[in-house]
Amino acid sequence: MFDLLLNRLRSTIADEFLVDCMILHIEREFANSIDNEEIIEEFKISKPRRICIFEGKAHYVPPD
Repeated sequence: MFDLLLNRLRSTIADEFLVDCMILHIEREFANSIDNEEIIEEFKISKPRRICIFEGKAHYVPPD
């Protein structure tokens, strides 16, 4: 039973990944206009993290 569940989970993850890749390919003009640095900055400020992995080193960030 566990194997069936694990295989289904893996296949679902693979399906979702392929769909995401397909969307990026279809909308490649939009995807090419995305600035990676802007995405990184948005991710950094989106919500607090327990471990900060930016600026080239990992250090503990206490929760608010």
